[in-house]
Amino acid sequence: MEALQAIAGCAVVFSDALTPALRRLLKPFCSDCRPVESGEGRSEELRRRAARILAVAGDGSSVAYAAFGQPMVFGPFARELRRQAQERGVPVRVVGGLSAFDEYLVAQQEVFGYGRRWYQALDDCSPKALERLGSLDSGLPTVAFLRGGGTSGFRRALGRVLRSSYPAEDECRIFEFAGEGAAMKSRALPLARLSRLRGSPHSRLVVVAPGSHHGRR
Repeated sequence: MEALQAIAGCAVVFSDALTPALRRLLKPFCSDCRPVESGEGRSEELRRRAARILAVAGDGSSVAYAAFGQPMVFGPFARELRRQAQERGVPVRVVGGLSAFDEYLVAQQEVFGYGRRWYQALDDCSPKALERLGSLDSGLPTVAFLRGGGTSGFRRALGRVLRSSYPAEDECRIFEFAGEGAAMKSRALPLARLSRLRGSPHSRLVVVAPGSHHGRR
């Protein structure tokens, strides 16, 4: 709600994920929504994109950039926006949005990590990067986000890392996001079978908690 309230005060909203569904969501708050690329690119491309947004703010109007995911995590474009805004004397406010993990918490209807201070989070990265990680802290819960279902290489590497970190009898829970308006599905899967998890066009969340084998919570 804080993010939507901030957008309502803006003349223009730029976004790197301007899908029809997002347009419908934003239209009651700001009618002028414009696409902008924000992915990896050369420094001059990032500077050009940021300058395009800030040019609108140059006349005194408020402008929003709605990012896919958290803009302050792996966000070279957000960093470039903040840098240019500081140079121009334009004030910037970052408002965090909801993530797939927030939807998981609601679906669980439980207090996640009760009795624990931390959890480990893995985004959909390259299999090599995941394998270099080696192992995880078996005393902490792990949450892995598989964008678009995750590649087969990432699923296999994730299975190996989890099996080397948690007891063999533990299981994971898989939450699948089937798209706008669809109910989120969940199921339990033994860690031994995670590497053989089939592909899916839908994004998924894999959650492992210590002692998560059958008959124990």
